[in-house]
Amino acid sequence: MVNNFKWNVDGFSLGKPSPSGIGGVLRNHHGHLLGMFSVPVGILDSNIAELRAIVKAIELSASNCLLHHQHLIIESDSANVISWMHKSHNHP
Repeated sequence: MVNNFKWNVDGFSLGKPSPSGIGGVLRNHHGHLLGMFSVPVGILDSNIAELRAIVKAIELSASNCLLHHQHLIIESDSANVISWMHKSHNHP
């Protein structure tokens, strides 16, 4: 879809909890790389790190006027975090 942008995000932790980081890659509808981030986020568990990666992608998108009013997809591999976002009453 034209004007479709997609973040692929991930969060990781070396244990529960332990040093963690987040990252993401933004691509347009042609698959061209538009941006990325990689950030240490302190001592967290992997679920919270994954959630922080999603929040970071949203923050970066909101701060970029070229992405305003565009179709934005955020893809995560965390079933837990996706469930939390769909059912706000079922999260830590």
